[in-house]
Amino acid sequence: MKKYQKDVATDSDICCDFFSDKASKQRPWMNNYPDEMRNMKVPDCSLFEFLKDHIRDEQSAIIHYYGCDYNFKEIKKKVGDTAMAMCAIGIKQGDKIPVFLQAVPEFLLLLLAAEKIGAVIVCRDDTPQNCADAIKKTGSKFLFTHDFLSKEDEKLYFETTNLEKIITISPYHMADKESMSDHIIKSIEERYPEQKADNQANLTINSAKSPLL
Repeated sequence: MKKYQKDVATDSDICCDFFSDKASKQRPWMNNYPDEMRNMKVPDCSLFEFLKDHIRDEQSAIIHYYGCDYNFKEIKKKVGDTAMAMCAIGIKQGDKIPVFLQAVPEFLLLLLAAEKIGAVIVCRDDTPQNCADAIKKTGSKFLFTHDFLSKEDEKLYFETTNLEKIITISPYHMADKESMSDHIIKSIEERYPEQKADNQANLTINSAKSPLL
């Protein structure tokens, strides 16, 4: 038991190390992987450069999301537009940007766009208070999250962090809702609270015509 406690960091240790970049360098999560994966050589390039070098046909779909296909050429354009929009609202090199999203294409766009401008995204899927603590540690003025954010959580985030603007994204934004099965739509709709976030400083991305993504 003592050896186990010595080898395994606590959640709080990992959280603190994460914001100091220590966890990224030591990669403690890799202790649970086999040797061939732990010793795998990571290419010395950005994620975007890796994708660009290994995707042979830019016209082939690389994302399939509920009835909508996106090829690499389209994704490159969206990443560029997203990066410019992020700069326009004040995100700059070195910033740590909280991104609390589910598995939607917008997550990839934000990840690649942040990399493009030299920022990093901070992911979290936890209790509202722990999410607020994560936002506070980044010092960010911006948060990207889904549009089922409650008014209560919005109030917590604004009152306990440096946030000035929350950008909310609909899970239907890059999807064809009609192609979604009933149980998927039901699971999404159940996430919407009676009182949604409604601060006037917020930006909402809920249609394919939105200029931000």
